[in-house]
Amino acid sequence: MHCQIKWKKGFAILKNSLDSEGHAKVAGDYKTADGYRLGQWVAVQRNKNRKDKISVERKERLKALHGWSWDALSTSGKKGFSTLKSSWNVKGMQGC
Repeated sequence: MHCQIKWKKGFAILKNSLDSEGHAKVAGDYKTADGYRLGQWVAVQRNKNRKDKISVERKERLKALHGWSWDALSTSGKKGFSTLKSSWNVKGMQGC
């Protein structure tokens, strides 16, 4: 399959997932019901961006997706830390 067709397929699947799940956070090992490795596709896009090897068009299309992040770990890590911190403060354990 031609590279452009593969990219469009991955993008369409990501967009459908976003529409149904409400977010673009895809686990690295996630596969769709029909076996498409969406997690791997997303990881490749993020890696290409880090290496500045993604076209401006593709970068803009991904950036336009609500909930898209170029760094999934920092986004989920910040949210996780914020939740943990809130839980810690609610239980009165801060400073222990």
